[in-house]
Amino acid sequence: MSLDIVREELRKDKVQLWNPPYATPESKHEAMTALAGQFAGRLGLDVAEVLTSLQELQRHALAKLGAKTRVTLEGRVLSGAVATSSQGQTVSRAFQTSDHGSSVRKVLCEQLQLSRIRVVAGGKSLQDDTSLLDQGWFSDMERKGKPLRVLVIAEAVPTCDQAAQAEDSGKPNTTPEAAGASPPIADPVQQIRDASKRLTKDGFGDFELTDAATGRLVPVPPLARQDLIAAIALHAKGRDLLLKGAESAGQALPFLTEADAAFERCCDGGGSQLVAQLDNFGHLQLDICWAYALLGNSDHLPDAERRLAAAEKALVKRFDRNFLALAEVHADQGRTLPPELVPMARLWLLRGIASHCRGDAARADLERAALFVTALRVDEDAVHSLLLLGATRVQAVAALRRAEGHADKAATNWFDSEKHRSVAQKEREEQRRFGQAADGSFVDMQLLEQLQVMGIERKLAAAALRQSNNDLNGALEAIRTQPADVILGKRIKADAKKQPSSEGPPIDEVALASLLSLGFPRAAAEEALRASNGDFEEAVLLASAGTVGAEQPGNDAVAPSASAPEGAAEPAKQDSTENEAEQASSKDSEDGSEGSAGNKADDDRAYQEARELIERELGDSLRRSDIDEDVAGASLVEEEQLLQQFGIRTQI
Repeated sequence: MSLDIVREELRKDKVQLWNPPYATPESKHEAMTALAGQFAGRLGLDVAEVLTSLQELQRHALAKLGAKTRVTLEGRVLSGAVATSSQGQTVSRAFQTSDHGSSVRKVLCEQLQLSRIRVVAGGKSLQDDTSLLDQGWFSDMERKGKPLRVLVIAEAVPTCDQAAQAEDSGKPNTTPEAAGASPPIADPVQQIRDASKRLTKDGFGDFELTDAATGRLVPVPPLARQDLIAAIALHAKGRDLLLKGAESAGQALPFLTEADAAFERCCDGGGSQLVAQLDNFGHLQLDICWAYALLGNSDHLPDAERRLAAAEKALVKRFDRNFLALAEVHADQGRTLPPELVPMARLWLLRGIASHCRGDAARADLERAALFVTALRVDEDAVHSLLLLGATRVQAVAALRRAEGHADKAATNWFDSEKHRSVAQKEREEQRRFGQAADGSFVDMQLLEQLQVMGIERKLAAAALRQSNNDLNGALEAIRTQPADVILGKRIKADAKKQPSSEGPPIDEVALASLLSLGFPRAAAEEALRASNGDFEEAVLLASAGTVGAEQPGNDAVAPSASAPEGAAEPAKQDSTENEAEQASSKDSEDGSEGSAGNKADDDRAYQEARELIERELGDSLRRSDIDEDVAGASLVEEEQLLQQFGIRTQI
């Protein structure tokens, strides 16, 4: 009876027992005792009886509130970079939506006796610096009482000393002393993400984005640049691991989901239109679903279905409306299909697997996938003949598919593609020299050719296009109305002699923006433009040679590849024969205050460390070939094996 009476008093006074001071440990006892005395005097009840009622009502309120914000993580442990005895173990742990990812990760590490784990739910990796709610990991109540299904990927085990201490004590040693006994193991995903951002902080640095259809450089919105490069780099690493088979799928998944998050940030930074044009995004969605399939995990079925729909939308737009129907007819006729259909075969296979997991009819999708996988096979003798010519296996298979299986035609096409790559590389080098327009776009090489045909000198035509943001009429108008020296950004040399180098002639802002876009520091770019009297090409040479006391951006390692709708984008590898000498020269020539020199040394060291990490972690992944070539020349062996698991055999 006293419980109802006390509850009514709480309502009258609008007292909330789950809020301070009643729920705060340091003030709880005193506040609850005072409230009990107040109610007891008013109601004529015993203080101890009222206090007991208040405590019971408080427990009720806190339990109810906790249920609204409780999120239960439930799933199984997979081995990632390390093998662990926890593999296959089921984990279930309740947290609050207000808990940060770092505290959740720490609790799970202690429970599993691992020093580092990666947690993936709904295709998203757990982030340390935000709460579960802010990451979209909602409470159990939002899922009608169901737990949130997760994959826990073991990435590092305790050291020998930590393991021994844990064994002796019967529990993991998580004291600060034990944690400090050995340095924390670095997170490779975070390292690659940070290194990519460091290298592209002031420009593209070691990275460039090119369109494989033309081989030319692709402009990227400045705010989206870092996240786009990080997305492509992480995707490349994840794909590289995924190619090793099912045993590496768990290790690949964190890289792939982080790449997806980076693409999302890129869209938020103004790159949504560019991302929509890239095949990379569609391929990434398929790769994440492929990792789920290799892991045999159906817990993430809703996420897989969402991604398959996104992949289909991204990939089907490449084709004519009747292309897929005609391809199916050709496959029935036993003809070799073009490589553009490789991702579609995988899409239908994964969609069939998803339907099977749902308990729906899956045979139609699986049989269609089997038909296309069969029609994408190529003759091994023909592959061998192309290997003897110098092609890689991936290039050979892709060339044969493009040539409908004809070896001679494939060889001719492969030689032509190599010539195209060489020409495209020269065009990229010229694009770099010409720089970017004010809107960030590179000089349009086709418009440049048109102006040359009209009898306009190439340098002047490029400068006019740069000034007019690649507007042909605007460029012609500039050439007609402005002196050539003004368009080229040149200044009278006599003016330059009147002033010291540091106070030289006014700097052409368009030329300066172009130099900055190539990755040169602002001070070096300005000095190079002054030293060259505004001549952009000469300024590029001066800055590159390190003769103006500027740090030359590193160019020798790797470049991410992206696929545009017309085809794959090549890694645009920059010339690096003099890179090390140039960097040494630029570093030695920097003079200034001791503080600025120290900061520069720190920046140089951080930049070099980032380059070395990218080279170590991603060198092979990014050098191998562009993503479309990887897909076009895919072996499809694992696809055939999965089809056989579902009772679908490909024809021989």
